[in-house]
Amino acid sequence: MAKGSSSGALQHLSVLLVTAFVNASTLGMVLSLIPFYAIRLNGNTGTGWTTSVLLIAQLVSAPFWGRLSDRRGRRLPYLAGMGISAIAFAGFGLTANVWMLFLSLSLQGIGIGTFGVLRAYVADMTEPKDRARGLGWLALALLPGITIGVPLGSLAVGLGTAAPGLLAAALVLLNFGFAFRWLPDSHLPKEQLQRHVSRSIRDVIVDMLFAPRGKITRLVWIYCGGTLGLMAMSEVLALNLEVGSGATDQTIFPIYAAVIWVAMLAVVLGRLVDWLGEIRVMQLGVGLLVLALVSILLPRWLVPSWLILSMMPIARACFFLVVTALVTHGTRREEWGLILGILGAISGGVAQFSALVLETTGSEGLGYAIPFSVAATTLALVMVLVFRVRAAPVGGEASGSS
Repeated sequence: MAKGSSSGALQHLSVLLVTAFVNASTLGMVLSLIPFYAIRLNGNTGTGWTTSVLLIAQLVSAPFWGRLSDRRGRRLPYLAGMGISAIAFAGFGLTANVWMLFLSLSLQGIGIGTFGVLRAYVADMTEPKDRARGLGWLALALLPGITIGVPLGSLAVGLGTAAPGLLAAALVLLNFGFAFRWLPDSHLPKEQLQRHVSRSIRDVIVDMLFAPRGKITRLVWIYCGGTLGLMAMSEVLALNLEVGSGATDQTIFPIYAAVIWVAMLAVVLGRLVDWLGEIRVMQLGVGLLVLALVSILLPRWLVPSWLILSMMPIARACFFLVVTALVTHGTRREEWGLILGILGAISGGVAQFSALVLETTGSEGLGYAIPFSVAATTLALVMVLVFRVRAAPVGGEASGSS
């Protein structure tokens, strides 16, 4: 599967996925508790700023972590992120006022800003044809980890308000020791790095977003448009099912995220890419998103809710993971960390902004007319762009241009 020794690379990738799972679990332990701690310290329900602090710190730090990983190898920033997270989780558990909470959340955001480094790590360890499969395995480690961490955090609260943060910090430190012992570095030879002329983060962002006729620029806009469309569509789906079939958040989540999502990431996605190729799988993903959106308008006796909910995890895996893999094919390996960090920051900003807008429309009683219009318009534009991608970009395995 991977470069060099196949069994050795697979072993290293397995170690990376284990550490990613544990880190995600610790994040899940504290993530769902943040609003409650904010209310306890601040005495009101205006807790929106708390999560925003974490997300903003994550998005701002991601490109810098990525650049560091390109220059010094992936291991150093990944371990440094763990160390910062351990300090942040301990501070979260021991926080006594709003300012301490603010500081701990900022540090948490900086610590988990290494997600782009993780994706670059996976890209280093996989052949181009297996990259989407490897990214799927990474997602398979992260999402269940967060899901498992949430009830663990709730159980830990029974031991005291400091327990979840301190327990998370202890687990991160154990994970740090495991990664320090078993996780190898992944970077280019110094000679190749010295030949590469580094561009500034600003120049890379401008090039990614506005390069005329750039294939990577198109992929970035496709990814961000897909993020916006998916956020709006999820809002439409939740509102529609709640009104139309009596479904609630408690019934939507298990259907949406269960066996199909796991099967897609673990088995199906890689085989689909082998069979159809990345471009067609990406087209399949956006096509399923559009089909699911159209199906929402149809009577439930014609298109049952379970069928719509089944389309979405399949579409997400086919679309987002393949687009990420295509981005690595078309960029210099010397810039994978920076490029993937910026991609995550841009798409994360889009997701954060769209979630805020869509929540506002929902709170104002506007129904799902606005989210549906946003989803339909965005996904239509994304579909046009996707079907104009004729071939995978070339250049990521050597010194191509983004």
